[in-house]
Amino acid sequence: MYQATGMLAIQLGASMEDALAMLRAHAFAQDPTLSEIAEQVVDRPIDFRDS
Repeated sequence: MYQATGMLAIQLGASMEDALAMLRAHAFAQDPTLSEIAEQVVDRPIDFRDS
């Protein structure tokens, strides 16, 4: 979770709080859990820069 949040913060130039909020919002809007979304961000199938 923390690694995915950090990756998003760097990718998007966002604060850690905003990056975590983006992860939570994405998980809320999709079926996967927050942990699954975080894993996908770390493994790179999800790239929020394309959003």
